Amino acid sequence: MAIDLDAIRQKLNKLSGQNSAARFGPEQATRVPCLRVFPERREERMDPVVVEAPLALALGQDPWLTTMRTPGQDLDLALGLLLSEGVIRVASDVARLAHCPDADPPESLVRIQLRSAIKKPAHRSVFASSSCGVCGTQAIEDLERQFPPVAQGLPLAEEVLLKATERLRPLQRVFQVTGALHGAALMDERGEVLELAEDIGRHNAVDKVIGALLRRDELERAAILAVTSRVGFEIAAKAWSAGLRALVAVGAPSDLAVRTCQRAGIRLAGFARNQRMNLYTERAPCSVEPDPLGRE
Repeated sequence: MAIDLDAIRQKLNKLSGQNSAARFGPEQATRVPCLRVFPERREERMDPVVVEAPLALALGQDPWLTTMRTPGQDLDLALGLLLSEGVIRVASDVARLAHCPDADPPESLVRIQLRSAIKKPAHRSVFASSSCGVCGTQAIEDLERQFPPVAQGLPLAEEVLLKATERLRPLQRVFQVTGALHGAALMDERGEVLELAEDIGRHNAVDKVIGALLRRDELERAAILAVTSRVGFEIAAKAWSAGLRALVAVGAPSDLAVRTCQRAGIRLAGFARNQRMNLYTERAPCSVEPDPLGRE
């Protein structure tokens, strides 16, 4: 039987019984203080970052899985996951799909009712229970119970952070040929590369470099994680678990990544390229608010 993607889209509103996006008004971007560092100057500003928040999916009253996402189109996301996980083949396999008004917040939990003939998949929930929903604060608190704040040594030089991604790029041999891989590197406090890895998945690349130093019993030498991608909650969480003091990315962080690094005591730099970067976890207050969409 062919997978009926059009039918899934067309029946979404009937399944939900409401326009959830209009009701909950998901926020997809916010602004956080940052310190922009250039060779010739420093500039405080409010920087726009994408919102990242957990979404729990429950099959009736039973938790199924939790995924990080940018809020909005949650019911589409749920149906897409059901399809890609092989749970359903057509929209009519789902009897009902809706946000849970009793969850806190309501948009953090989607309840799914499958037709009786459809077999329920195995439980894969990470953060959520079937009753309370899930939020970014809870995800960070889960990390706090597992890992202590990152130990701080001597302050890391900004010049080292500025050059972190520049040192990473030339070492990406497969990327130079294919242009298709993410890169991650662990560096010491002087910016010397201790381990590098490439992978089609940015999280995999991070796991590879952490695992390599862990295997060699050298993880304590690492101070900086540099990545060629954006930074979401999961990469920030991996940096925390490894006890790293700084996380430097070519791309942008999410709001939840910023909050995670703040709680962990990790120095977070985004847009680190061409001798410039945005520091998101500095303690200096931010009083300048230029155009939130401007980068210059």
